Amino acid sequence: MKKPEITLKTVIKKELLKKHLISSVIMGSLGLLLMIFGLYLIPDQLFKFFGPVFVVTWIVLGVSWVRPYAILKKLQLSPDELIIRKTTLIYKGKMIPFHKIKRVHYLSDKEKYGLKLEFTDGNELFMPYFTKKSFEEMKGVMVSHR
Repeated sequence: MKKPEITLKTVIKKELLKKHLISSVIMGSLGLLLMIFGLYLIPDQLFKFFGPVFVVTWIVLGVSWVRPYAILKKLQLSPDELIIRKTTLIYKGKMIPFHKIKRVHYLSDKEKYGLKLEFTDGNELFMPYFTKKSFEEMKGVMVSHR
């Protein structure tokens, strides 16, 4: 007897998470050092005018350097789900009927990996951070239901 529903979850590879953590720490540290040296090197008269802009700019840059790691960590703690039902997929609350899917591919790169759906109307959808195992399971279920 076949399962009425299968749920696949995203998996963040440890290497990818570690890479983003290291780059976030390095860039954040460099940004902090530049900000500290900049605050000491700017004359007081210029600091009154440019100081707030300088500080806000470095805060925004610091947050943007740390953000990719934070997004991946959040996704690791609360993974996206792909629900496969008898004739449909459900991803991020949207239903995708099997008959609208032309092809399913697994894409893998150093930074990106996941499932790519090609639709009969020519559109595409990339669902990041799903593993090759998820792809094989999804493909097997879709073939058996077509």
